[in-house]
Amino acid sequence: MRKFNGKLFGWPGANSPASVAMADRLSSMLGVVTTTSNPGATSGSSSGTSLAPLPPPRPNVLKGLAEAGVGEVRTSDRERMRASVGASLRDGLRVGANAGSFEATDAVVYPRSEAEVLAALKWGSDARVCVVPYGGGTAVSGGLEPSEDDVAGLSGGRIAMHMGYMSKVLEVNEQDLTVTVQPGCLGPLLEEELRPYGLTARFFPQSFTESTVGGWVATRAAGHFATGPTHIDEMVQALRMATPTGVVATPLLPASGAGPDPKRLLLGSEGTLGVVTEVVLKIQKAPRSRAGATFDFPGFFSATAASRAVVQAGLLPANCRAVDEREAVVMGLGNGSDSVLLLAFESQLGGDEAGDEIVAAQLKAATRLIEANGGVLRTEQPSTERLQAAAASAVASAAKAFSDSTVDKEVAAAFEAACSEHGAAIYALPDGLEKLNFWALYKQATCGDAAGDRPSMLQFVKRAKYDAWSAKRGTSAEESMRQYTENANALGAKTKTTTHDANDGDGAAHPVNEGGTDGSNDVEGEASKESAASWKKNFITAPAARDDLMIRGLMAETFETAVTWSRLEELHEGIVAAVEGEAQALGLPVIVTCRITHVYADGCAPYFTVVVPQQFDDHGEMLEVWDKIKTAANAAIGVHGGTASHHHAVGRDHMPTFVAEVKHPHPYAPPSTVIHHPNPSCAPLTPHPRLS
Repeated sequence: MRKFNGKLFGWPGANSPASVAMADRLSSMLGVVTTTSNPGATSGSSSGTSLAPLPPPRPNVLKGLAEAGVGEVRTSDRERMRASVGASLRDGLRVGANAGSFEATDAVVYPRSEAEVLAALKWGSDARVCVVPYGGGTAVSGGLEPSEDDVAGLSGGRIAMHMGYMSKVLEVNEQDLTVTVQPGCLGPLLEEELRPYGLTARFFPQSFTESTVGGWVATRAAGHFATGPTHIDEMVQALRMATPTGVVATPLLPASGAGPDPKRLLLGSEGTLGVVTEVVLKIQKAPRSRAGATFDFPGFFSATAASRAVVQAGLLPANCRAVDEREAVVMGLGNGSDSVLLLAFESQLGGDEAGDEIVAAQLKAATRLIEANGGVLRTEQPSTERLQAAAASAVASAAKAFSDSTVDKEVAAAFEAACSEHGAAIYALPDGLEKLNFWALYKQATCGDAAGDRPSMLQFVKRAKYDAWSAKRGTSAEESMRQYTENANALGAKTKTTTHDANDGDGAAHPVNEGGTDGSNDVEGEASKESAASWKKNFITAPAARDDLMIRGLMAETFETAVTWSRLEELHEGIVAAVEGEAQALGLPVIVTCRITHVYADGCAPYFTVVVPQQFDDHGEMLEVWDKIKTAANAAIGVHGGTASHHHAVGRDHMPTFVAEVKHPHPYAPPSTVIHHPNPSCAPLTPHPRLS
């Protein structure tokens, strides 16, 4: 069973070099100075490990619970608190804003069998107490947040049902290519059990290392693959769900046309109908051949148009990530002037079975479509002229962002002298440009060797940095190099070329690629490999980077949706305008970035990141600010044709958009076909009173 990580809230792995570098890049783009002297770094904070005492459990709620055969019952403050929050920004702010009076669950039960799950639900139904299933704690949609509506007509109490003891892989069926698994099984454990068979579930959400199979099913999660089987809906062959009145079990069949599909009712029910107790997943042979490439575009919608051309041509890439200009900078992919498209194909066939030829042919066909839509294949490092133009663009952007800062004239002069000595163009530094932010942005514009034997532009920056450190601090060349290296690592600078699978670019801890047991073959250029490796590193650390941002004085959060291709630009512009408008009304600078995570023949899934500085005195004020920004974003999603959620679930945060979505369907759907949720305010909780 997985134990809680050391924090009351948030993700493990914070303060890694990659996440700290991402935090530095974002603070640079916002033009603010980061600090650890803020509410997010104090005792009892959202990301800390201390905890103010909670109000005691309601005595009437726990009456008879221990004797009900529900499994182990725990009531410590730490376990009650941790089982009451997910992993969203709002969850963390709730903890900090309500220290000492936090509305935590009254107890946490740990069932070890389906029978104990049933007993807990029956007890909750009889006692009129809400029972809230808890998996890995990675929810980001407010599904664990209580409200008065949840307990209306009930006792007012609630308990959490932690599924951690029900975490076994029960059977691997090699003939049917299925695996039977309990709901508390974490992603890495599932893949570890499948690896000896050369099989994989091929389901890798960003929360892969911390989330559970039961949580995937209950929230209709999606993995990182851009096309093909990527939603958990497509992978569930059968499941069992415990309810207060018994067990619902769907038939174990490869397909059926016998009436409505009961799985469609249970998938994504988020605990409103019962608790998942067993799942049969479709699995597949591990990929053995891969081919990938990275493309630069003059604009974001040029990249999305190329993505649409690829998928509408019938090609199904494993990775097809269009990343806008700002996100490319944050993720270490670009220079701030180009959007990026990460593309990859994979095959279960090995190189000796024509797998290499298949993926190479798919990549070749996709490349033609992408280039016809303005994409430039990143096959080698760009020319000196392009580097100069990119660096000039980076300087201009930095000058605007840091107009209130001061420049270190001696460092600027050392940089100019070094560039001049080595034949590079001299870029005049604006007076408002702060030196370290400049090094970060300039490095992103000049991240590798130029063609031929010329020294790379990055080498010019390194030389300038050595000279600057030596001149300012009177250190030796060796000490200057050591200090520079430490600083460059903190800024995410690459000091050597790395290689990685291109289609790993959005995959959290891909077990096949990381394990090295599949004998896979890669068909791609070194530049594409390095771009994909940079993306993967920053993608995996992004949740932890959110926690690092909190500690360093910035608030960041993500949200996503899905929309048809014909409304993508409208939706993107509407969301950006709504978020920037709300931030402006609050007097805050803001960064809004976007990438496309999944593509379909008829539409795509835009994924937004919002970052603002923490210019507030306490968590309560920060919570109010974020609620205003998220409300504006939700409203824009509904107005411009998006769905409440593509893969983050409904929970509490997206309920208003969801209710509007099911009440006002596409105009071609007659009103009589609309099925309303019996009580949407109870969506995150179980049992629902009507099930008792």
